[in-house]
Amino acid sequence: MLSRVLVALVFVGLLLAAVVFAPSGGDSLWLRTLHNFAHVPIFGAITWAALFALRSVPALVSRPPVQQYAIAFAVAAFLGGATELAQVPSGRDASWMDLCNDLLGAATFLALYAAFERGAGQRHAAARTIYFIGGALVLAYAASPHASAAIAYAHRANGFPAIADFTRGVGEEFISTRFTSIDVEPIPEPWASRSQRALRIDFYPGSWPGIEFTEPPPNWQGYRTLQVEVINPTSVELAFTIRIDDRQHNGREADRFVRAFEVAPATRAIFSIPLQDIESAPRDRRFDLTQVRRIIMFRSKTSSAERMYLVGMRLKK
Repeated sequence: MLSRVLVALVFVGLLLAAVVFAPSGGDSLWLRTLHNFAHVPIFGAITWAALFALRSVPALVSRPPVQQYAIAFAVAAFLGGATELAQVPSGRDASWMDLCNDLLGAATFLALYAAFERGAGQRHAAARTIYFIGGALVLAYAASPHASAAIAYAHRANGFPAIADFTRGVGEEFISTRFTSIDVEPIPEPWASRSQRALRIDFYPGSWPGIEFTEPPPNWQGYRTLQVEVINPTSVELAFTIRIDDRQHNGREADRFVRAFEVAPATRAIFSIPLQDIESAPRDRRFDLTQVRRIIMFRSKTSSAERMYLVGMRLKK
């Protein structure tokens, strides 16, 4: 009995270590998606291990399966909350989404286990079929973001050299926000033309409100300019800044490309940035145009405009 419990504890310990110390995925949409999904099978396996250990305890062996399942689920829920709190000292935030995935994994894997267990209360083939189909469907739902990520990468590849084209759905999934809310919507009159949709960006109080393209196509060699098209729908001047980092960026302001732009009120404008300027921007080296890491757009401190539209962003030869 003790050996079974010990094996279960070691197994659970290894899985929990994987949750706490695994990298978050950083800039990669695919790795972030995989990291989020991994909570489901990991805590599903933890729940199985807890059930395995519980059934080695004499006081619990005679209990109905449903009670054993409930205890195993409670153990997984407790460990899920504990692992989220354990990540705080390492500088990572506790995540409700991760905890929800933990609980989803525990419940799903218990359903799958029940589908193949022939214990009391589960002798009927129909009940086992329901458990199996329900568990499989939930597991497929939890894995579905991988399909969305694959589609996003396909759109990015097919849309290149466009980095953002919201009419064609290029770049949407690779945007994160800071003190802003965003939405893709039809371009309002009187600025609507061939490009029918744009990213509406609403700015909120805070330092450097804006958006970030976390995973743009990295290789810009062979192109001459980066073209950015925006709309200022407000009655005041819009001042915004574009910052571009490569993989070698060391965190210093002098080691990246930064340029400010101004757009008159109620104006649609196109700006062209020579890639030669980006390449020569770092003070002590050449910007690596084969390893572009991220693009940040934010409202400058001198502007009070509360909204802008990003129509598109593309490389030009």
